[in-house]
Amino acid sequence: MNPSEDQQDEEFFTHIDESLCEFFDAELNEEELESAYPIQNEIKKLSDFYEILGPVDQGGMKKIYRARDLKAGRIVALAKLKRDAKAETIEQFLREARLTASLQHPNIITIYDVGLDETKSPFFTMELLEGQTLKKYLDSSSKKNFDLSIFLKICDAISYAHSHSVLHLDLKPENIYIGSFGQVTVCDWGIARILNQDEEAEIDPQRDPNIINHMTLQGQIKGTPGYMAPEQAHAYENKDQRTDIYALGGILYFMLTQEAPIQGKEFTTLLEKTKSAEIQPINPKTPTPRALKAILKKCLNLNPQERYKTVNDLKLDIVKFQEGFATIAEDAGIWVHIQLLCRRQYKVLLIIISILLLIGFIASQSLQRIKQERNLALNAEQVALKAEQEALEERQKAELNLKELKEAHRQNQVLTDDILELTHEIANSDDLSGAKRKIALLEEALKKETKEKKRKKILRKKALLHFVLQEFHAASDIFTQINTENSLNRFIEVSNWAKELKTDDKALSDSQLAEIFLQFNHNQFELTKAMYYKHIQFRSTSNKDIAGSVELAKIMIYYNNKVWDKTKINAHKDFLIDGTLSLRKLPVSRFLIEPYRLNILEQLEFDTLDISYTSFFEFIQIKDIPFKTLNLSACRLNEINDMRIGILKSTGVEKIIYQEKYFKDFEIDLLSKHFHLIEEKQFSFQ
Repeated sequence: MNPSEDQQDEEFFTHIDESLCEFFDAELNEEELESAYPIQNEIKKLSDFYEILGPVDQGGMKKIYRARDLKAGRIVALAKLKRDAKAETIEQFLREARLTASLQHPNIITIYDVGLDETKSPFFTMELLEGQTLKKYLDSSSKKNFDLSIFLKICDAISYAHSHSVLHLDLKPENIYIGSFGQVTVCDWGIARILNQDEEAEIDPQRDPNIINHMTLQGQIKGTPGYMAPEQAHAYENKDQRTDIYALGGILYFMLTQEAPIQGKEFTTLLEKTKSAEIQPINPKTPTPRALKAILKKCLNLNPQERYKTVNDLKLDIVKFQEGFATIAEDAGIWVHIQLLCRRQYKVLLIIISILLLIGFIASQSLQRIKQERNLALNAEQVALKAEQEALEERQKAELNLKELKEAHRQNQVLTDDILELTHEIANSDDLSGAKRKIALLEEALKKETKEKKRKKILRKKALLHFVLQEFHAASDIFTQINTENSLNRFIEVSNWAKELKTDDKALSDSQLAEIFLQFNHNQFELTKAMYYKHIQFRSTSNKDIAGSVELAKIMIYYNNKVWDKTKINAHKDFLIDGTLSLRKLPVSRFLIEPYRLNILEQLEFDTLDISYTSFFEFIQIKDIPFKTLNLSACRLNEINDMRIGILKSTGVEKIIYQEKYFKDFEIDLLSKHFHLIEEKQFSFQ
């Protein structure tokens, strides 16, 4: 275009009719503006920004609706609380929305909006997922082929979250969605938490761990048993990236087997198995590569230190498996590396092997003659070595015999010293069992010991052992001999009094022993137990002392439970009346005398045992004791199980009186299968 034409155009536009300019500058009326800008006017008129179309799903505290975003003109998922909630629940609900919104990743669900509706109820909108959960995806008949690419996308999402210091803490197949076109989305970040950062680090206000973690650090167990890590089952243990790695291992296990890695019919069983990482072994019929088993084992390790440190490490191992390389998890030896190399380079290896076989065939002919000559030389050398070895062995035998002789002499000396040391240990210990044997050892020690202080200890122990054997004359003589500081006056008085009771070589009666025990205090607990054990072993069975036996058993029950109040013992008149052994409201729980494993109740005959309102807690204390009725009212027992049912059966008990509030429902059901149960309010003693 030449300059003259440009000038003509300029003159044309300069002289345009002014009326035409006025036409373009004219203002539009309201109706024309609405037609010109329909979207703006539509949004201005909106009173509600979302139109709920219908329910989609619901979880523990929220319900998901299909809704239309009237501002953006799209279909979304709208989450609301199922019911009116406390401020803490609302905070947790909004926390999930804000935390998820902070994660922008193709494999993490997208949050669009967070707010309060006209009733001030919280809500948030998010991407509406069209597809199905990973569990349903794998259950469908057309999706049986194992696809590791899905697992890698899940790893990508969790790795991204970890890079932003966010833990999911509830990974499971139900929280993974597979879209119609292969999209993989990780959902439900409801119990996710932020890893604590260094104090000097700059903290994003939207992801402050002191705020975000408030709902997950209250000591509650949060997660899904079967997939959550053992440290989640222990509420106060630390959680980190390896906690999510454990759950990723659970998802990989499910993708391989269509089962959860930890299984149990009852919640308590499932929780206990989770705490100990008791993984269900994979069915041998399920074809599972060795490398994937090793990856599962590393992911699902009870000890977080033994798991992968990061999700990227786990992903790297999966990629190595896909490409035919050895994984870090399987700790492959050289042979496994060779096998994998052969699978990757089998064509090249076939050529190399063919060439080597040809070379080997040619070389073998030459080597055969060399081998024959070498064998002759080796045979001659072996004959010489054998003779030399035999001579060496004979020399070693002689040296060994000499060494053993010296060692036997040394051990003999050590044994002598050990015996003397053992007697001092006996003298210093509270153990009074094996009285006769220990008396003999102490008498030998007295022949060798010269130090006066140690001799006194040995003599005091010997006197106590004589007392256990009811040899009161010997005990009294020894106590008198060593009582230089009047510290044993009480023992001497009791010994002299006991001498008067025992006038012959026969054992004391139960009544006599009960009188002696009433002279003791808590400092003589070990002596009391040892004397009672010996008495039960050697007492006369021809002349039974029934009243004395009952009194002695009563005293031992009190003493064995550290109750030394003689006033209470003497006041307990209804101890055994008309076949009922009553310990009601006493602070007793033990009937077994340790370490003798002797049960005090064996010495009594009764039909009813009333241990209501006591501190009794374990059935082993009444094992094999025969009676018919047991009153357990207000007893806080250890949890009832099949083993404890077996112990109860050993007693022959038929009726059990109880209070329902002290038992769990399953315990009552278990007891009712084997015994006749009576609530205490329905029962009264005759």
